[in-house]
Amino acid sequence: MARHFRPELRELLLLAASQEFAEHGFHPVSLDRIAERCDVTKGAVYLHFRNKLDVFLEAHRHLETLRDASIEPAVDAATTARDSLETLLRSHLSFHLEHPELRRLQSILDTEVATEPVTTGRDGLRATYRAFRTRLRQLLLRAVREHEIGPLDAAGFAFTLASLVEGALSQASAGVEDVGHFLDVHALVHAWLEGLPKPGRRRSRTPKSDDEGEDFLPAF
Repeated sequence: MARHFRPELRELLLLAASQEFAEHGFHPVSLDRIAERCDVTKGAVYLHFRNKLDVFLEAHRHLETLRDASIEPAVDAATTARDSLETLLRSHLSFHLEHPELRRLQSILDTEVATEPVTTGRDGLRATYRAFRTRLRQLLLRAVREHEIGPLDAAGFAFTLASLVEGALSQASAGVEDVGHFLDVHALVHAWLEGLPKPGRRRSRTPKSDDEGEDFLPAF
């Protein structure tokens, strides 16, 4: 009897693979373990993927697609730069708290499978952090231009916000039972943005890092 590609099984396999790789890393995981987690045969996995690396890369891509679908529409719907900034922080934090496996798979991209040619161009943790800081900085600069907040060191404040997000996610990853009662996303983001300068506040000089023509590529 011929076996057929099943989109619903493929998605189930990707979910199982994401959890396996996040829990154990790349090398210890086998296709047999992924198949067992879904109560299917190893042959069913091969029907949907070429090999273990293909499963890993597709699981990573699937999580990134889910992330973008969760975050981008909400940010795009915001009516002001400050609202966009707040929405980005909330959506980013909420998604990664719900799907901590994405950050783990990004770390594996930077380490265990970094030498594989097919991983070239994939976003590991460093690229993801850099893109997030850049996005925050751009929204901060836009908020200044639109007089929603006062002048500030946008790159520095973007780094601070990204560090606060990463700190919350790292503590949740280490033991959500220890910090879960502090993880009120709306309250956290509101507190973080309280430090933004009010419109009309003057600043003595503009750091070079606030030049919109420059990429946010700090030397750290």
